[in-house]
Amino acid sequence: MKVLFVHNSLRSFVRKDRDILASAHEVQELNFRRHPSSVREAIEGVRRADLVFGWFASLHTWIPALLARRFRKPFVVVAGGYDAVNMPEIGYGSMRGGLPKAVARSTLFMADRVLAVSDFNRREILTNTGLPGEKVQRIYLGFETVPEQPPDFKRRQVFTVGNINESNRTRKGHDMFVRIAASLPETPFILAGSWDKTAVYALQREADPNVSFPGFVSNEEIRRIFMESAVYLQPSAHEAFGCSVAEAMLYGCLPVVSDRGALPEVIGDTGLVFPFGNHEAALEAVRRALEDPQVCLSARKRVIEAFPLSNRKRELLQCVDPVGEAAH
Repeated sequence: MKVLFVHNSLRSFVRKDRDILASAHEVQELNFRRHPSSVREAIEGVRRADLVFGWFASLHTWIPALLARRFRKPFVVVAGGYDAVNMPEIGYGSMRGGLPKAVARSTLFMADRVLAVSDFNRREILTNTGLPGEKVQRIYLGFETVPEQPPDFKRRQVFTVGNINESNRTRKGHDMFVRIAASLPETPFILAGSWDKTAVYALQREADPNVSFPGFVSNEEIRRIFMESAVYLQPSAHEAFGCSVAEAMLYGCLPVVSDRGALPEVIGDTGLVFPFGNHEAALEAVRRALEDPQVCLSARKRVIEAFPLSNRKRELLQCVDPVGEAAH
């Protein structure tokens, strides 16, 4: 089967799906940009394809979805984040209204199948879009196993990953991360991610010397920090899944997360959960996590057993194959 794979950014989880589909089908990749050349590529790609597969319901998948309908080609889309969210209190989500909502809902309703990345994500899609339940299928994201870390390699250190911008100061909980660090001045805190200068300068002004902002770091450097850190802190207002949390768990970090989105679903009973925005509860959870002298092997085991990449591969291929075959 010929698959047109549409995205607007080849993030790690998007790349994994492209590679999964390419392992069984002929895949043409379309990195859709707001440029006439992308429209021409989409027209040619949809014509040649037996199935169109897209990541996120937005303008970059709306046009291919329209073309798929025009040429009577099946269309599958992953609604894995902002596209299904309605959170006006933090200024986040396409479902808040206006043109973004119209484009996202139109894209989702044109799809033959909508894929969610967690049970929370599926409920959010159904609540905010009105899609029929039988159209939305949950397939968890998948992760490859990494070598187990020796316990003595861990440091009394707290880590989080996320691009630093105004939206993420609340959505990813960066403001809270900095405030918690101020209450634990002897403990190193690391906030890694690409910078928006205005946002990072504001955080740096608030931060104590124990907080470092290394900016964008390579995959190798992130893995090194994962291996060294005892605790991974994710005080988010919203997460459709929480890839960085799962990756940290694989490296033996003890996860400390807010009770929002899919974060409790991802960590199960292997970490600590606190009410979003509750500074004292979050601080107490981080203190408890740092006092645990053992590498969190149960967190690592949970990701290996609940979210293996092999499950994602099997379920994704089982999903798209019948959709593509039904069109013939």
